[in-house]
Amino acid sequence: MVACLTATPESLILLENPEAHLHPKGQSRMAALLSAAAATGAQLIVETHRDHVLNGVRIAVKQGALQPQDTVVHYFSGNGAGAEFVTPRIDRDGMLEQWPRASSTSGRTRSTSCWTDGTGRHRGRKACHCCF
Repeated sequence: MVACLTATPESLILLENPEAHLHPKGQSRMAALLSAAAATGAQLIVETHRDHVLNGVRIAVKQGALQPQDTVVHYFSGNGAGAEFVTPRIDRDGMLEQWPRASSTSGRTRSTSCWTDGTGRHRGRKACHCCF
């Protein structure tokens, strides 16, 4: 949380499961904090298993706190024989062009949300960690 509160345009913040041990409403509020940090120009890479975090980011886009082109979401899923990832776009209303096949609570799909530096360019479009 401190990294988000002190974020600058040069910051790169990596977070794994920021929703851990939080009530769903707290998970959405965590997403609001992450979105506020990204709005400063910091880049955040967030690994989550909860749709509440993703929905919090979608709300930030709908409310104009983040621009759709500055928000990238990746879904990763696997069945033991391989893995696939999908990168749906988020529109100005915060709507995803597609949802993952598995539910976010099943443990089979992971969502990684990446926010850019505000220029519309995504720094490092490739996943940084095999768990993403």
